[in-house]
Amino acid sequence: MNKPHYFTLRFHGFAVGNDPESSFLRLVTRHHTFYTDKRFFQDEAGFDQLQKESLLHLGTHRLKDGSYWIDWLTDGTTTLETAGARPSLRLPLSRLLTGVPAFFISGSMMFSWGFAFLMPLLFLAVTMMLLTWGLSDVHAVCLRFSPRVRDLQARLEQAKRGDTAFCEDIGPALLNPPYPDAMPEGFSDFGPQLSEIKHTVSAVRSGEWKSYVADSSGAALVYVCQGRGLSLSWRMGDPALRSQLDKILPFFYRTHAPFISEGDHVLTIFNHHSNKAIGVYNFTDGGCYIANGNWYRSDQSMAAFYRGVLFMFAPGLMALMLLFGAGFALSAGDVWRWHSVCGALKIMVSVICTFCGALLGGSDLAIQLTRLLSSRVGHWLRLRRRLEKLRQEQQRSPWIQEIW
Repeated sequence: MNKPHYFTLRFHGFAVGNDPESSFLRLVTRHHTFYTDKRFFQDEAGFDQLQKESLLHLGTHRLKDGSYWIDWLTDGTTTLETAGARPSLRLPLSRLLTGVPAFFISGSMMFSWGFAFLMPLLFLAVTMMLLTWGLSDVHAVCLRFSPRVRDLQARLEQAKRGDTAFCEDIGPALLNPPYPDAMPEGFSDFGPQLSEIKHTVSAVRSGEWKSYVADSSGAALVYVCQGRGLSLSWRMGDPALRSQLDKILPFFYRTHAPFISEGDHVLTIFNHHSNKAIGVYNFTDGGCYIANGNWYRSDQSMAAFYRGVLFMFAPGLMALMLLFGAGFALSAGDVWRWHSVCGALKIMVSVICTFCGALLGGSDLAIQLTRLLSSRVGHWLRLRRRLEKLRQEQQRSPWIQEIW
């Protein structure tokens, strides 16, 4: 998945997703789907200069659902590349190499009476600096040292010189890919509140809402199928955090936002009281989306939760305990206190491991109980399995994009 992929296709134009004025674009061939977003490129107007019927060369990386994200493209005359792919490392490295050690040193020493006022102020200043610049600095370092980005940039320079022999020819892009006329079997019995529609999208609009009070910010697609307005919505998290995450360039994307364009042929399983989509399969590009509820958890989402607890939460908590333990030992000024601190840290490691084990075990038990006792969760799981089977029937991987 981390390896870049390079393709050549006969270009016939992009499909615009989610809104007629959107910058979210898609290309579809017989066996491949490509997405990109104009706002990440140096010259957005260059997309209008691409010549139809020309050979388009693409530098891409693969996403989890088997589709590809376009990182650069050229038709031999117009070359479009992601902006900011070669950031300077002078300031980012300086801030990281000074900020990270200063964070741990000031955090440890602020418990010492000799630095009762200086170290807390330094700790606060360094923390604010890391919160403000830390993500962008780490992002810049990753861009310069990522093997994927280096390979993409090297191949781009090669394509600029007219050498595109490394690109795989995949035939022409399709504006209207074929789709099955019949309704797939097994989508008619998912509970009394759910209905299904399989039809061509006649109109689509998108929107976002923000809330700084609670984690209720999100986005929604409203589209019309067979005269019925349907909505597909998902949460986007805290707006302040989202504004920082949006600065991450798509070289590191592993999924894409839901994409529906006017003219797409879409199967939608929806709540016929609220017209809210629960599951969507797009026959035009193979995109498949399912809406999770508070207790609707698949094995795929539970595995992501386990990785977050074991590889992010637990190590972060252990590092925090080590920081405070070192601070107390230094503030005591007695070398023998290190023995008691080390003993306390061993106990804390055991407590953290026990807590994480109980958290994971309790979460898994709750999920399994809801699967056994809730008919609504049972319908959702059957819908998910049926969508996985449909993707396999369409010669695609069973991976489904879950939205919240």
